[in-house]
Amino acid sequence: MESIALIGASGSLGKSITSALSAKSTAYRVIGRSEASLRATFAADTFATIATWNPDEPESIRHALAGIETAIYMVGVNYGQFELHPQLMRKTLDGAISAGVKKLLLIGTVYPYGRPQANRINEDHPRQPHTFKGRMRKEQEDLVLAAHDTGKIQTAILRLPDFYGPGVDKSFLWSVFQAAKTGRRAQLVGPIDTPHEFVYLPDAGSTIARLISEPGA
Repeated sequence: MESIALIGASGSLGKSITSALSAKSTAYRVIGRSEASLRATFAADTFATIATWNPDEPESIRHALAGIETAIYMVGVNYGQFELHPQLMRKTLDGAISAGVKKLLLIGTVYPYGRPQANRINEDHPRQPHTFKGRMRKEQEDLVLAAHDTGKIQTAILRLPDFYGPGVDKSFLWSVFQAAKTGRRAQLVGPIDTPHEFVYLPDAGSTIARLISEPGA
């Protein structure tokens, strides 16, 4: 019986996490709006169970998360709808707590930090977003942290930098690899001598698979 659920698993990161879980013979559940899309991606994996949800319906969230101990949240929204981030998180947390989920891991971003106030950024950096997207992401994080403080669910946030690797075609580095393959000049946004952190996508999946099993996290 699966005890891990991935909410919003159809993207490249979700596939990386499920590959890591399958390699450990760990059963998991993928949750999304479209059953057809989930089946197209995960039906061949014998460790996968598929569930659909409608985050606007509390009962749908509870049903999708029934029996789950750990939920990994990766739900994206369309550009121009960033205000949905805190709205969806609030509904998901309420449903997860009602369903008896013990742990929720939010895969976060660096947007809530805002403009860097140091040469190297760590988790102690102030969260002072200067964009609407950053403010919505911070509101989302605040909900996750507040839920932990209630004692009803354990939560954590893992912030990842830009991805690169297999299946990532919208990365900051994608055009660089394409240029390298063809011997042409690469194009990058911004000064190229500014240090910038990246994560290799398969490493992210295996790290998350390990992280959810660490009580100290």
